[in-house]
Amino acid sequence: MSQNYEVFTNSNKVGVDRVQRGNGRYAFLMESNSANYLTERKCDLKTSGYGLLNKINYGIGLPLNSENRKSINQALLKLEAEGTMKHLVMKWWKQKRGGGACLMDMEMGGASLQLSLKNIAGIFLLLLICLIFIILVFGLEWLRSYRQAQAQPSTTEQ
Repeated sequence: MSQNYEVFTNSNKVGVDRVQRGNGRYAFLMESNSANYLTERKCDLKTSGYGLLNKINYGIGLPLNSENRKSINQALLKLEAEGTMKHLVMKWWKQKRGGGACLMDMEMGGASLQLSLKNIAGIFLLLLICLIFIILVFGLEWLRSYRQAQAQPSTTEQ
């Protein structure tokens, strides 16, 4: 572990402030829900690796052997299945208390973060070229083995 303790922070607020002042020289790891909440409000911040590094689901703490555990689990699963949880995240992260500010900023001329065919066409072109190359190599290999088989005298008993 690094002994350089000045890279660590005591809170998310200090880490976010350091990122904003760091001119791209500082990255801060924080849990994804807080990061997503902040990036909806502070347009000079962005997240990387969404859902890859720290996808966290929260739980409700109950006393050991609580009789309410099963009913609360069922209610939470029902809310998730009905889309209520996603609706609440949309409401409180993207609509209320300043959420969605960066979306409005992008609509006013900022760069789009969504992928389109124009953004990823190169990958498909590369895949197509590789596929053609593989078919060509396979065809040449088959032709070589076919010619070798024709060149060898057949050994049949008479």
